[in-house]
Amino acid sequence: MQIKLGTPAQTFQAIADTGSDLVWVQCKPCTRCYSQQGPIFSPSSSSSYAQLSCTSQQCQQLSTSSCGSSSTCQYVYQYGDQSGTKGDFSTETISLTTTGGSAQQVANFAFGCGHTNVGSFGGAGGLVGLGQGPVSLTSQLGSLIENRFSYCLVSFDDAPSKTSPLLFGSAASLPESGVKSTPILKQGSTYYYVGLRGISVGGQQLGISLAGGTIFDSGTTLTLLEDSAYSVVRSAFLSDISLPTADGSSAGLDLCFDVTGLSSYQVPTLSLHLTNSDLNPPAANYFVLADSNTLCLAMGSSSGLGLSIIGNIMQQNYHILYDRGSSTISFAPTQCDKL
Repeated sequence: MQIKLGTPAQTFQAIADTGSDLVWVQCKPCTRCYSQQGPIFSPSSSSSYAQLSCTSQQCQQLSTSSCGSSSTCQYVYQYGDQSGTKGDFSTETISLTTTGGSAQQVANFAFGCGHTNVGSFGGAGGLVGLGQGPVSLTSQLGSLIENRFSYCLVSFDDAPSKTSPLLFGSAASLPESGVKSTPILKQGSTYYYVGLRGISVGGQQLGISLAGGTIFDSGTTLTLLEDSAYSVVRSAFLSDISLPTADGSSAGLDLCFDVTGLSSYQVPTLSLHLTNSDLNPPAANYFVLADSNTLCLAMGSSSGLGLSIIGNIMQQNYHILYDRGSSTISFAPTQCDKL
C-alpha cells in the first residue's frame, strides 16, 4: 500500500499486514538498510518529524522498547520469519487519500523510523501494521475510520497492473451478495483470531483438532495449519488426487502433482468451517502452479508456531471486512480487480 509521511509528504510503498501492529519505514541515516524501491525516508527533510520520549504513552504501548542516550524511545520489532526492524519511535504527519481523491492528514501519528532493518520485505519501504494492538494504523486512526477496514486481494498471479483495493471507514462495506461473518475471538490481541471448527476435503469432514487458534493474516502467503491438522489435510488431498506426485520444494511447497501435458484437471473441494459460517474457496485459492507442469497445495505446516494461519492466497478474490466495532470479520466472493 502507499503511505505518505512528513511535511512536505514523502511517499512510500509499504506492506499491509494484519498480523502485526507497528507502522515503520526505513529511515536515514541507515545503520543497516536493505535495497528498497524509491528513496528512503529523510526525517531531516520534514518539519513535522519528532522523536518520542521514553515516558510518552506511545512508547509504553510498544511490546519491546528501550531508552536512548537522550531519553528518546527506541523500538525493536521482529517478525515470524526472523526479519525485523529497530530504530527511533517517533511521530509524524501521515496522509491518506480519500475516495474523493483529497488528502486526509493525521498529525502526531506514531511510527518506527527504522535505522537497522533485517530482511528484504520485497523491496517495500516498510510495513503498515493493521493489527488490533494500540500502535497499529487501524488503532491509531480508530474513530476516524469507524474502527473498520476492508480489502479485496486480486489473484497473486494477476498482472502487476491490477491493484487490490484497501478501504477504511465508511468506504469499507460489503455490497456483494453472499456475505458471511465470523466473530473475532480475542479483542486486544494483535492477531485477528477466528474460530476454525473443522475442515472438509472433497465434502468429507476430517478428524482434526486445532488447539492453538486460527488467525486471518494478510502478511502470510500460504495457509498454515498446526502440524497434526496439516498432516490429515495433506493425506486427504493425496488420497483423493490420482495424479503422480512431483517435487515442489524449490518453491517452498510440500505437496505437489505432475500435470505435464494436461489441459485440465480437478482437485477436491475444500471447506474451512468457521464459527457461524463456512469459507468455501475456489480451487485457485488452495492449489497453485509452481511451474507450468507442477500443481501444488498452497498450504503447509505452521511448524511450532502454535497457531494456524489463513494466508493471503486463500483470501484472494474475497472482499474481507474487519469490523472491530462489532468484533466480526465478514467476507464475500468478489472479482477483486472489478471492485
